[in-house]
Amino acid sequence: MSQFDVAVLAGGHASEHEISLLSGHNLARGALDAGYGVHPVLIARDGTWNLLPHVAAGAELPSWPDDVPGALPSADLAADPLMVMAVVRTAGARCAVIGLHGREGEDGVIQGFLDICRLPYTGCGVVASAIAIDKLHFKRVLRAEGLRTPQSRELRATGDDRILAREVDAALKALGLPVVVKAPALGSSVAVHIARDPAAALGSIRNVLAQQGRCLVESYIAGRELTCAVLGPAHAPRALPVIEIVPRKADWFDYASKYDAGGADEIVPARIPDALAKQVTAYAQNVHTLLDARGVTRTDFMVDAAETAWILEVNTLPGMTDGSLVPKAARAAGLSMPELVRSLIEDAVAATPAESVRTATS
Repeated sequence: MSQFDVAVLAGGHASEHEISLLSGHNLARGALDAGYGVHPVLIARDGTWNLLPHVAAGAELPSWPDDVPGALPSADLAADPLMVMAVVRTAGARCAVIGLHGREGEDGVIQGFLDICRLPYTGCGVVASAIAIDKLHFKRVLRAEGLRTPQSRELRATGDDRILAREVDAALKALGLPVVVKAPALGSSVAVHIARDPAAALGSIRNVLAQQGRCLVESYIAGRELTCAVLGPAHAPRALPVIEIVPRKADWFDYASKYDAGGADEIVPARIPDALAKQVTAYAQNVHTLLDARGVTRTDFMVDAAETAWILEVNTLPGMTDGSLVPKAARAAGLSMPELVRSLIEDAVAATPAESVRTATS
């Protein structure tokens, strides 16, 4: 028996478009198996919102395209976001399940839009999303709260290559080599480079600045990679088992390691001492609470030779594909995908003011 209908949003403008379609499809299947009807909404690269035919609870979910460049012939409606959302709400959807990643997915933009629509949605709200996606702002928050994170420098595009060269030289003297060069607001390890010499660092920094105008240069922490997902509201965070990540195609957890078959060994629970597991779990819960998060967050760590955990970043809409880390951790904790999706939806509805829920369901 259907509990109620939800809209599942996937695709989007970001570089993680294809991964988002996979995450969204897996979330939609989980919602159907959990007893929810699904209104699939595939957001094209050109900004078109495609509303696919409704799928009844318990039914089989049709396959989705690997890429959505624009309007889909299979869509019941291909239009702008406001029109599609009006139709979805009129059709009875009571919650949006967000399967988006990156720009206009996990940066607070879609969250603000859904707030205006008065439709509850899974995952964090506007403020937590905006802070978490920007690695520079997130690190400032960590330092203000006394949480351990690698030292870093921020560089900005100046238009003068001589000034940039001096600033890069100063950053490398302060941080040492190697360094990690990151785009501030991209996910899935897109535009992340490990630079082991000054020339490589300068080239990577130029590449990132050309894309985003800002760049994060961070001290490299050699050691083990761990990640820990946390479920629930900020006042009652529930940590899932810590996962150990052992890349097989690179010396760090890059895009190919994350998404290519056999790219990495993801061991859950992690093969680490209990004391380290408690340290990582406590940090992940602290981050979840600090951001006033809800739904699920996943905090990534490096652990050095002294078994000290360093917080790298947090993901407020982590991947939900069959091979993604959060579903793996959930299974290790005894949660099936339908149970995980149900918890996300229940958390979303519970976090929404009663008046907004009544408006969305009327």
